[in-house]
Amino acid sequence: YSECADYFVEFTAEAEYVVAASGAVSAATAAGSKKTYSMQLSNARDFAIVLSDEFTLSQGRAGDVNVLYYSYDDEDAAQTLALLEESLAYFSDTFGEYPYQTYSAVQTGFCYGGMEYPALVMLSDSLERSSYEYAAVHETAHQWWYAIVGSDSVNNAWQDEALSQFSALSYWERAHGAAARAEWYEQEIAPSLRITLNATAGAPLSWFSSLGEYKSLVYDRGTALLCAADELLGGRMNDFLRLYRERCAFGMASRQDFLSLLTEYSNEDFTPLFEDYLDTLITP
Repeated sequence: YSECADYFVEFTAEAEYVVAASGAVSAATAAGSKKTYSMQLSNARDFAIVLSDEFTLSQGRAGDVNVLYYSYDDEDAAQTLALLEESLAYFSDTFGEYPYQTYSAVQTGFCYGGMEYPALVMLSDSLERSSYEYAAVHETAHQWWYAIVGSDSVNNAWQDEALSQFSALSYWERAHGAAARAEWYEQEIAPSLRITLNATAGAPLSWFSSLGEYKSLVYDRGTALLCAADELLGGRMNDFLRLYRERCAFGMASRQDFLSLLTEYSNEDFTPLFEDYLDTLITP
C-alpha cells in the first residue's frame, strides 16, 4: 500500500495502441509511428497504464466525471458502461465526491476478478456476465475504500475489501431491491459464518493458505461484520462511511481509527463485535 502523491507522467507507445491510464490526458503528440501522452493525477496512491491495439472505447458521464470503458470482448459494452456510470454516481452520492476527472474500467486478461487503482480498474475477461457486473461495482467501490481512504491492505485487508463488498451490496439493493440484497447475502456472505478455517478475517495476508480461504474470510466474513454493525446502527452504516471518508480522505486509516470514529459516531463500543468477527477462530 502507499501514501498519496501527485503524478505527472509522459508515456510513449506505438500509435496503433489505445492507452488507458489513471491520469487525465493533457496532451498527445504524434511523431512518426509513435505517440506520446502527457498525463497527470493528483492525490493518488498509484498510477496505472493499460494498452492494447484491440480496445474499443465506450464513453459516458457520471456528473462531472468522464467514464471510460475499454473492452475487446464484451457484447454488452453499453450495459457495462451504464453500470459503471450508475455505480460511480451512487457511491458519490452516498459516500462523498469522487475526486478525479476520469474513471476508467479496462477489460484485461487479469488472473482474478478485478484489480483497483486510482481512477482506473481492471476487469477480468474470464468472468461470466453476472460476476463481471459484480466485479465492476466492487472495483468501483474501491475508489472510496483504497483510493480515497487508504489502509494497510497487507495486515488489514478487510478494511478495503470488506468495505468495498459492503458498498457493492448496498448498491445492489438500490439497483435491484431488498430481496436481491438478501439473496446475495445468503448465497455469498452467510456461508462464511458457518465454515471452519485456520485463519481469521483480521489476519495478515501471510496467514491465509489459499485464495478461497482469503476470500471467505476477508471479503465475506468481513462484510458480515459490517452488516451486523449496520443492524446495530439502525441501518446507518452508509452515513458512518460518509463520515469516515470525510475525516480520512487521502490519508491512511488504521483499524483503531475506524473503530474510534465508529465509537464517536454511535456512542457505542464496537470493539467486542469487531473482535468476534475479525479475530475469533471458528472451530468445529
